[in-house]
Order: sequence, then structure tokens, then C-alpha cells
Amino acid sequence: MRAARLHENAESLVVEDLDDPSAPEGCAVVAVEAVFLSPYMGTLIDGSGGFVTPRRPFTPGMDCVGSIVAVGGGVTGVAVGDCVFCDSYIEAASPTGRTEYAFAGCFDISGGAGEILDRWRDGALATHIVLPAECLTTVEPALSVTSADVLCRLGWMGTAYGGFVHGALSTDSSVAVYGATGLVGVSAIVVALAMGAGRVCAVARSPERLAAFDGLDDRVETSTEIPDGIDMVLNTVDIDDPAWINQAAAALNKGGSIVSVASTNPTVPASGFVTKELAFRGSLWFPRDAPASLVRMIAEGRLPVDRFRVHPYGLDDVGAAVDHAARGVSPFEHVVVRP
Repeated sequence: MRAARLHENAESLVVEDLDDPSAPEGCAVVAVEAVFLSPYMGTLIDGSGGFVTPRRPFTPGMDCVGSIVAVGGGVTGVAVGDCVFCDSYIEAASPTGRTEYAFAGCFDISGGAGEILDRWRDGALATHIVLPAECLTTVEPALSVTSADVLCRLGWMGTAYGGFVHGALSTDSSVAVYGATGLVGVSAIVVALAMGAGRVCAVARSPERLAAFDGLDDRVETSTEIPDGIDMVLNTVDIDDPAWINQAAAALNKGGSIVSVASTNPTVPASGFVTKELAFRGSLWFPRDAPASLVRMIAEGRLPVDRFRVHPYGLDDVGAAVDHAARGVSPFEHVVVRP
């Protein structure tokens, strides 16, 4: 197999030949077809992002689609030949009983997931990846509608889906997506439509970027501020400025909710939260069954994916792909590595 490796004291990836992997008990080997390249990957590689990563050398990368080529003992639910989405989120109980969690081949989330990263050091930027079978979801029903290049975005759609689940988004309710023109934000707009929201407001600072939503669906509107009369606000911007929460609290209907999938240190104001009986919560990831729900929505035509476009790179050009992702893309676009 071939893999993009990050070595000690290095600030760039090197593509190397490695031994082909085998499938341990409960796991599967996936031949990778498309990897979603996150904009933060450059800061993970050069160390400027402050991520706690696996011990070097390791292969970074997450959110990929590929075909299973081997399975270990005890594997159920997936089989050799299945085309699957690979969810890199892994959690395990520590000796103290606390649940630790991390993204395989990427970084610690909980702050004490060193053992998880030691066990799952290698990620998706390779011709093959090994993961627990529970992390794999078949995408074959959606392949008649779209491609692996688009379906590797399921992790970002899943982030939005998890936020809506935590916020109890209901059919015909109204939702505003704050930061709607970013990678999670665009994903959230299409997922909200698929989940049956009656009013979906895309909120972002740039009217030019908001124009990307023109004609998407009659339920979609755009604004540079959170409008009044909203049942739920989903924040997708990593920002500590409390102004967006104040704006959301003022705009929400009584009993409404704010869910943040991005800001890690929000300041929650008291004004309006008691008198309007508002709820605020964070949302990190998504349930294991979320990708299957999203695949079903895509296959049924409820989740619109026809506007998505990709910028593809080969594994040998992974450095250029990392740079492109860091520069940013237009709404409905993302960078893909095809190993």
C-alpha cells in the first residue's frame, strides 16, 4: 500500500510504500477511493494548530469512502466488496471509567485519548485504511445518485445532522444556520431540507457567497443576520465573540434552541434564556446510524447533492491538496484526495 506519512520534526507529508494491512478481529480493511480534505489539515501537519496527534510517523486524514477488501473475525453488517463511508470517531473507557474519544489518525478530542491514538495511529490519506467495522456504513444506495467524491462529505453532513438531532429539529420547524457558506454550514442547509424543516435561513456575512443558495429550494432564504421567528439556530462558526448568541437569543421563538457544532468556548448570556425558556447545547459528532440515515435521504432524493463539486488530487499531489483546502473553497465545493 501507499500512504502519506508525517514524520518526526517534519512539516509536510511524504508518500511512502508500506506493507499491505490485514484485518484484526472486529475490523475491516478498506481500499480508499476518496478522502475529504479538511481546511485544518495544514495546521495539523505543520503543528501550528495545537492538535494532539498520534506518535510520528503516522498517516493523517479522515472522512473517506472506499470498498472493503478484507474483514476480520466477528465482523457483521458489512462484507468484502461493500462500498462504505469510514467514520474515524472512536471512543473507549479509560481505566478510571471516563470515556475518552479521538479521531483515528488525526487528533485527541477528550484530552486523554492517548491510548486510542496509539491503537489507531493511521488515517485515510492512503490507499488502504483499517478501522473497526462499527465505523463503516454502506453508501451503495446513494451511488446511483452521486459519487464517492461527494459522499466523503458525509462526516460534515453528519456533524450538522447530529446538531439538529441534539436541538430536536422537527418537521416544518424553522432553523437558521449561522456561518452557512462554510463547509459545515452548506452541509447543514441541505441536511435541514432533508429533515423536513419548513423554513431554512442561511446566515453569513457575505451576500456574494450567500448567492450560492439561489434557487436551491423554496424553503431557503438568505440573510446577513439571524432573522426573527426562528425555532432553532445552528452555529457552525468557531468564534468566541458572544454577539452571535445574543443575536440568536433575541431572534428565537419562545422555547427555541441554540446548538453549536463549532465554537468550543461560547459565552452564554442570561438575557432571554429564562424568560423565553431557551436551550443551549454543544454538539460534537453524530450517532453511528447517522451516515445510514443520510445515505437513505440522498438515495430518496430528499437531500440535494447535485450542486456539490470537488477539486480532486492524487495522493502524490497531497501537498497541493492540503494547500488548496487551507485557502478555502466556494460554497458547495470541497477538496478530495483520490489515493
